[in-house]
Amino acid sequence: MTERMIKFDDVEIATQAFGNPAHEPILLIMGAMASMLWWPDGFCQKLADHEFYVLRYDNRDTGRSTIYPPGEPPYAMDDMAEDATRVLDGYGIDRANLIGMSLGGTIAQIAALSNPKRVKTLTLISTTPVGVDTSALPHTTDAYMEHAATGENVDWTDNAQVIEFLVKDTQMIAGSAHPYDERQARAFVERDVKRAQNFVSATNHFMVKGGQTLRSKLAELAARSLSYTERLIRFIPLSTANCWHEPSREQSSFGSKAVATKFISRIGRRSLLLSKPIAVGSLWHQEAGRGPPTNSYALPYIRLARSRRCE
Repeated sequence: MTERMIKFDDVEIATQAFGNPAHEPILLIMGAMASMLWWPDGFCQKLADHEFYVLRYDNRDTGRSTIYPPGEPPYAMDDMAEDATRVLDGYGIDRANLIGMSLGGTIAQIAALSNPKRVKTLTLISTTPVGVDTSALPHTTDAYMEHAATGENVDWTDNAQVIEFLVKDTQMIAGSAHPYDERQARAFVERDVKRAQNFVSATNHFMVKGGQTLRSKLAELAARSLSYTERLIRFIPLSTANCWHEPSREQSSFGSKAVATKFISRIGRRSLLLSKPIAVGSLWHQEAGRGPPTNSYALPYIRLARSRRCE
């Protein structure tokens, strides 16, 4: 797959496109320290096969996009949101469906609030609302926090140590709905680390702030929005999803195909049923039999316990 660099000011953003440019566009925005590869090739191609024009890209400090010295990010989340619209500009797209995972969900919200005319729909996966008090939400699980603490002992300039830590990380965030394959997880992590210009720069994402001016403006979102949190969670408790809306009678359980229908119909005015579950994010593409392991805290294409919709 050929990469295309979008250049503006002193920034270069690495991108890839799948499908026919004449089809309805989807822009995929990945989370912290994760390059665009964490949106699996097979997942992107599956969307393209259903007549979507799919774009994915490396956020700053990941993959082959512009990187900065570790500990010195000269940008904010607002700039990362502007990067998203610049990618659309680079492809000549006026308005797109945004799908954001984790930090990518925050970036997508900021983009939608800052440039509402550029966003047709907004799908948020395993993220928290911008400008909303989330102090009452459950914290990340103790098991994962214990694992994360070991990152302080990693020499992030040593790729071998980085790979070992990230492989363990993929295991910690893998849900129980699908088998975990360490061999394939390792192969993916090695590919991702090797592709990065300087992987340690990705740690800058944990220092980046933004969106403060948008506090309490989430209700103003003009785009149709949909948020997901998956049932079998090791990383983020399910109740995290409850901060999005007041309790609703619409809250219910869906099988993977029903959720896929709701997810895609919110984007493309038509239903899309997939023959097998497909995961997004730090995930697993079951049909292709390759890619990173299932990250079951954020999968709209596998079994979900709750889906929240906002008009």
